[in-house]
Amino acid sequence: MNFPYGILVNRKGHRFTDEAPGPVDVNYDHISRAIKDEPDGIAWVVFDQSTHDVPNWKKSIRTDQPHIQSDSLAAACGISLEGLEKNSARVQRGLHRW
Repeated sequence: MNFPYGILVNRKGHRFTDEAPGPVDVNYDHISRAIKDEPDGIAWVVFDQSTHDVPNWKKSIRTDQPHIQSDSLAAACGISLEGLEKNSARVQRGLHRW
């Protein structure tokens, strides 16, 4: 469960929940239900470079896919690039609070 280290976005590129409201084991069910309520019941967790500061974070990722830029991510996953970039920028500036 690595979503507390990034942001969860839906197909529109919108961040729709607080990924780390408390301990993961307490909030996993709540967040899973929030994902289910999104379009097609799908969400992506998006990380930035600061994730590399978290010890052993890669052990929680089950993929062989390399990191990619937001435009490639949006195209590959069918996510709105405009929404993704807007929400990512707000989070980086500390403007996206719950």
